Amino acid sequence: MPKRKAGSTSSSTTTVPSTFAAAEKAYSSAMQLFSVKRDFAAAIKAFESFLEQFSDDDTVLELVDRARSHLAACRLKTSPPAANPSTGAEWLTQAVVLSNEGRTDEAIEAYEKALASGAEEAKVYYARAATLAAAERNDEAMESLRLALAADPENRNFALGDPDFERLRELAGFVELVEPPQSAGTGPEEAYQDGPETEPNQGV
Repeated sequence: MPKRKAGSTSSSTTTVPSTFAAAEKAYSSAMQLFSVKRDFAAAIKAFESFLEQFSDDDTVLELVDRARSHLAACRLKTSPPAANPSTGAEWLTQAVVLSNEGRTDEAIEAYEKALASGAEEAKVYYARAATLAAAERNDEAMESLRLALAADPENRNFALGDPDFERLRELAGFVELVEPPQSAGTGPEEAYQDGPETEPNQGV
């Protein structure tokens, strides 16, 4: 009987954990840039690098989905506003820029124009919730977040760990709002948060 090659079993059983650990480390590094340092240009490069390396790996699909969403948010934050917005996407970008400048009322108007121009409701309501939370208009922020979750329940995955909603976490009803219903499935609880909670900023 031929002898089994040493280490053959070990390598096959450690490949998946090793890949997952590498993906987790790369994702966490990108999230540090995004949610802690708020260096969106650097975060774009980090998320792009992560996706280039792991987007085809079936063992980290959840992290890949999150990375794509955060990459889109980074690109939105760093996109220059259109001189004369006309499309829903342009108005949404304009709103985020105004929000980052602290011009809350003008940002809210731009969000309304984004909705009227056909922008995706879930994205607009989510971004508007972050704007209102940063302005400490908590009741309005909670209502906008509720609309965002109703438009796309997947937003729950991001809202729970989003640093933009740090101030809202102390409000009664926040956890109940963003946590998935008990009957929503039998899978494990959310395995990852989107980085440590830091000062709020605008998120999409």
